[in-house]
Formats: sequence, C-alpha cells, structure tokens
Amino acid sequence: RTRENIGLILAILPTFCLMLTQVKQSCRVPVIVNGTISSPSDIGKTYEKTGCDGIMSARAVLGNPAIFKGYEQVPQECLEDFVNISLLVGTCYVGAVVG
Repeated sequence: RTRENIGLILAILPTFCLMLTQVKQSCRVPVIVNGTISSPSDIGKTYEKTGCDGIMSARAVLGNPAIFKGYEQVPQECLEDFVNISLLVGTCYVGAVVG
C-alpha cells in the first residue's frame, strides 16, 4: 500500500470487510486484520464488521501507543513514562543515542 492508493483502499473497504467476514467464516485458523485502523472506534467497527480474531496496526500505534486501550490521544501519563524511561536507559533515534 502506498500513500497514493489509500483513497482506493478506503473506497473498497466495505467489500474488503465482506471478504474478511467470508474468510473468517470458512477458516479454522485465527484471522487477523491489518490496516486502515486509525482510532479506537475503527477497532470496534472492524471487529463488528468482520468477526476477526485480532487486529494489527502500525501507523496508528506509532502515533498513539495507547490506541488499543481505547484512548483517542496519548495519555499524559504515557508520555511522562516514556520520557522518564528514556532518560533512565537512553533511547536510540536514527543513529543518535539520547541519555
């Protein structure tokens, strides 16, 4: 998936959800959905529409690591914990070590 085709993906999302529902109903293995998750409500809607066993998300979790706990935004406590842990053990960013 590229930035250019995200609009196409969103346009076919209802068809994609129907396909995932059919896959889930015909398989004995867990079905994990990945992509187009950007909020806690997307998580609930995806479970409801597809009956999937789990959801993965990359971009949304990078912006909000508490999304799967139902937070629309990163809680202040989470930010404080990240800063405190980073100061304690150091954190590596693109070749530079902080701490």
